[in-house]
Amino acid sequence: NLLLLTVVWVGEYDEWLLPLDGRLPQAVLDAHNEQNVAAGKVKGRLVAVPQQADYGVMFSRTDLLTKYGYASPPTTVEQMDEMINQIVPQERKSNPNFLGVSGQIKAYEGGTCNVLEWLLGENAGIILEPDGTLSSLDQSSPTGQRAISVGRRWRDWARRGWILLGQDEWPSMREWLRGNVLFHRNWPLVAVQTRQANVGFPWVMTRLPGNVGTLGGWLWGVSKYTKNPDAVLQVLQFFLSPEFQKIRTVQYGSPPTAKVLYNDSDVCAALGDCTLFRGINIATRPSGAAGKNYPQVTKAIYNYWVDIVNGVGTVEGKLGAMNREIARVLNIDVLGPPTNISISHPLALAVVVL
Repeated sequence: NLLLLTVVWVGEYDEWLLPLDGRLPQAVLDAHNEQNVAAGKVKGRLVAVPQQADYGVMFSRTDLLTKYGYASPPTTVEQMDEMINQIVPQERKSNPNFLGVSGQIKAYEGGTCNVLEWLLGENAGIILEPDGTLSSLDQSSPTGQRAISVGRRWRDWARRGWILLGQDEWPSMREWLRGNVLFHRNWPLVAVQTRQANVGFPWVMTRLPGNVGTLGGWLWGVSKYTKNPDAVLQVLQFFLSPEFQKIRTVQYGSPPTAKVLYNDSDVCAALGDCTLFRGINIATRPSGAAGKNYPQVTKAIYNYWVDIVNGVGTVEGKLGAMNREIARVLNIDVLGPPTNISISHPLALAVVVL
């Protein structure tokens, strides 16, 4: 009757899910973060609702920031770039393995999560927007130019050897726990791992530069074949209640989606820092816009962006190839609708001459 779906499965299971628009009280949905609710929509239709959230976050070595005169972690990529340039060369004199950034820069789903954070953090779109458009298709547009800038920055960091490449969550976390990283991108669970490891340095968990974080987490869907839709919807409303989400958060540490809980002292104690998650700008993976084709879309994103970071081809060439691949998979007309031109237009005159 009820299906528990990771956020990127929503589009794939769309045709087997009961549409929820109008089936749940609007007040119940309004109690949750709007972006978490939006993650359950496919082409504008609500087919799943939040169970819990998870967001990409950043861990920073506060001892090193203080040592080099920085009062707090970076809030912009420009600040992050400055700190890396100042700190990494100096620290490498005593620790040749020291890195500026470790994250999940690898050809898998975690790579897509990282890429979307880099882009949204610099106002460069999320590649495939909720309305099905490709935000960086036109590389001459402001968004396209910013996407190119993001690619060049990360390629430069990789060229200098300042970022960890080819690792997923756990191996990249191990470098952080060893003290070999200035900034580490991962999920909130790393805070627990870091505390349990009793690392020999002070640290802090904050939002990523640009106040962004890719949405992880899970959602509830209802099978459209259920024979008891009314009863299932009642259970679903209970699962959506702040009371139930609070129990999960306090027991398991999973970030809730009910907004009121970020003012709850018990919840904030379990999470460690409610202000970090309150009002975060969510980078939503385009599973809703891609639907059942999402596996092919995310593969295009992480493969081409790994090439960009690793210095394969040009940033512009790889960005264009990625957009064309996604357009092919989703049958997006990259040329736009047909346009009539006058007989005096240069193109028309050229055709006449030919």
